[in-house]
This record gives sequence, C-alpha cells and structure tokens, in this order.
Amino acid sequence: MNVPLATRRWSLWPCSGIAPLIVTICVAGPVHATGFAIEEQDAVALGTAQAGRAALADNPATVFYNPAGMTRLSGTQAALSGIYIGPTGDFDNAGSSLGAVPLTGGDGGAFSSDAFVPTLYLTTGVSERLKLGIGVSVPFGLGTDYDPDWVGRYHTIEADLRVVNINPAIAYRLTETLSIGGGIDVQYLDAELSNAIDFGSLLGFPQALDGRATLSGDNWAVGYNLGLLYEPSPRLRLGLTYRSRVKHDVDVDADFDAPAAAAPIQAAGLFTDTGGSTEVTLPESVSLSAYYDVTPRWALLADVTWTRWSRFDELAVEFDNPLQPAIVEEQDWDDTVRISLGAAFRPTERWVLRAGIAYDESPIPDEFQRPRLVVGDRVLVGVGAGYRLSDTVRLDIGYMHSFSEDVEVDISNPGAGRLVGDYDDLGANLFAAQLSVRF
Repeated sequence: MNVPLATRRWSLWPCSGIAPLIVTICVAGPVHATGFAIEEQDAVALGTAQAGRAALADNPATVFYNPAGMTRLSGTQAALSGIYIGPTGDFDNAGSSLGAVPLTGGDGGAFSSDAFVPTLYLTTGVSERLKLGIGVSVPFGLGTDYDPDWVGRYHTIEADLRVVNINPAIAYRLTETLSIGGGIDVQYLDAELSNAIDFGSLLGFPQALDGRATLSGDNWAVGYNLGLLYEPSPRLRLGLTYRSRVKHDVDVDADFDAPAAAAPIQAAGLFTDTGGSTEVTLPESVSLSAYYDVTPRWALLADVTWTRWSRFDELAVEFDNPLQPAIVEEQDWDDTVRISLGAAFRPTERWVLRAGIAYDESPIPDEFQRPRLVVGDRVLVGVGAGYRLSDTVRLDIGYMHSFSEDVEVDISNPGAGRLVGDYDDLGANLFAAQLSVRF
C-alpha cells in the first residue's frame, strides 16, 4: 500500500480498526463456532453433536441438512426450533503496548454475547416421490461486546451480525433406495461493528483522546445446496450433502466519531464519514453422514464435514473517500474437518434418548488469532431427548457443551498497538427445544 509519509500512520488506523471488522461480518461467536458457522439448526442434531445429520431425515430440518431426506417425510410437516447459545471466556492481558507505552484499560469484561437462534422448516408431498420444502435459518452470526475502555479497544469493541437464510428445496425419490434433492439459499447479511481510534497519539496525548469508528453494511446474495440419500436396507441410511459458497458484495458505511480536538485531522479529509465496499465469501462445505439401526431400540450415527475455510486468504476493503487508502489484511485460514459420533435409544414407542460427541478443528492459524474472533480446536458433547405427544406432534430438546482449547493472541497493528494476552475458559452452553407437527 503506497501511502504518502505524512498520512501513512493515519491511513493505517482503519486497517487496525475498520478493515478487520469487515471480516467479522460473517463470523459466528468467538468461543462457540469453528470459523463463523452456526452448525446447530435443530434440537435433534444438537443432541447428537451433529452426528448423522445428513442421514437422519426424520423431521423437516432435513431441508437444511440434506434436502433429499424430505422423501422420507409423509404429508405436510412443520418444525419450529429455538436455540440458545451462551458462550463463555475470559481475556487476560499479558503486556499489551502502544509503542513503548503500556496500553491502558481492563480485560474487556464478559465480551461474548448470548444469542437466541430461531429456525423454521416446512415440508409437503406433491406425490409419493416428489417433495417440496422451505427453511428459514441463521447459519452465520456474531455477537461480541467488549468494555469500551478495554486494553484492546483499538482493535475491536463491538460486533453484531445476522445472516438469515431462506431455503426453498425440492426432493425426488429416483428408486426405492436412492433420493436426490436440492435447494436455493437466499441470504440476507446485516452487521454493525465498532472500535476505538487513538486520536490522542496524533495530537501528542497518546490514549487520552479516543474516538470511535462504526461500520455497518448489509447485502442479499444467493447460493445453493444439493443432497443424496441412499437407503440400501431399512436399517441403514447414508446421506451426502453439499452447500455452495455464497459471495456477498457488501456496501459499507463507515462513521467516525472524533473528539473536538481532532477537527483539523478531519478537515484534511481523513476519518470522515464515507462509504465503502468489500467482498465476503461464506465457504462451501461437504457432509457425509450415516444412520444405522443396530436393533429396533438402538441406532448409531456418524458424520464427517469438510469446510473450505481457506477461501479466507485476505481481506480487501475499498473506501469511497479517495484520501482513505484501500486496506489489505492477510487471513490465510485453513480448511477444516469435523467428525461426529452419536447414538439414539428408544426405550418406548414414545421416547427417544440421544447422545453424541464431536471434534472440530479451528481454521485460524495461531499467528492470525484476533480478538474479534477467537477460535480454538474444540470438543462438543451433546445429549437430548424426544417425546411423541401424539401421532402428529413431537417435542424434542437438546443440550450441547463446547470445550475449547485456550488461545493466545499476539497481534500488532500501527495505531492499535500490540495486543498480547490469553483467552481462557473458552466454551459454550447450547440449549434447544423443537416442536414438530404433521398435518
């Protein structure tokens, strides 16, 4: 980035404060999800830690996990879920500094925001072989809120994101053992993010005259998903599903709140409200699942999911203000594999009990861990139960806990300083309830 020497320090501040925020437009909670996906889309899959999700196909949530599974559903059905995500985590400062001076401020407080994720799925049969469905879900999301005067305020303060996915789908049973399906993912992305700016360093009073930058943006984009369901016997099902990448061309509004003393800096054309643009690509994934009835009461489930997080190799931001130089920030994420194993037990005709365990890799290399998104390798443990209230109504509940490794952060950005510290006690508690109805 070629920037005149006189303005180089000023122009890099958006790199440490504004541009990094844009990547969090597609990031889920910093201590729950690997990368930024919200994988848990119904109470049933939550109880098995996602094991067998593309092969289970026993409720309308299969619209999301594998549209081909709709061929197993009869009549018209609906499933409404509510999923609560309660992340945990603490940051411990370990000598953060701005030049040769220690950064002031605390450790950020309870920075991980709780979230409630609703989902709704509907399916219906056109014929014995042809099925239609639609799902409304939140496959990506973010909620972080550090104390405004914390030690890493020049890197990030607040991030709020929602990605709503509307997914019409169709499925067809080709033979008695093979079904195919597909759908369109219509996504709406909306985000607002903020960080502090150290105007005091430019005016000779480091860390004494903070301003604030707030970035917001939204966008509609379209992707697709495909699925296969193979049933070689009444006891065994294999599901294969693919979700495409979704590319969002995001128009952003950058708003700068500066102290009165910084008026000459803004008069020169820097840190003035401006528009901008960036590209955010939500990665594609492939899942292979199995479901097997060992006995009439016991079933085993498994899943392997690959996600192409390596699409995040860099972040590039263009500003409409010609005096605000473009930003390029290296990301260099890795592809990941999640492995899940689970079991289901039916003690009676009305009850089913579930449990599962999963291992999920972090896509973020150690040197690119940042406070707006802290992700370590994690182990997921889930339990759940289902109860059939009647021939047409079923209630499912699920609980899952996420155990994450501790994460060290050591990053430096001009204007934001060097943030050094440890993220401990990372994890999350997830609770879900779901009502399924057949009409």
